[in-house]
Amino acid sequence: CLFMRDATIKICFSIDVAANIKVRLSNGSSEANGRLEVFFINTWGTVCDDYFDIHAAQVVCKMLGYTS
Repeated sequence: CLFMRDATIKICFSIDVAANIKVRLSNGSSEANGRLEVFFINTWGTVCDDYFDIHAAQVVCKMLGYTS
């Protein structure tokens, strides 16, 4: 990420841990859009969009209960 943009930490998780990861969208104009945040070590953090592609977006949408 560039200066003044949200930072990201790349961490590998086992399937058991990944199943318990919490995500949310914040500050959007509706509940279906906004800034992606992940709950990690008791803190909500913003996800950087570097290398975030359609495949990652599809996973997040599924985690949030959306079908497409």
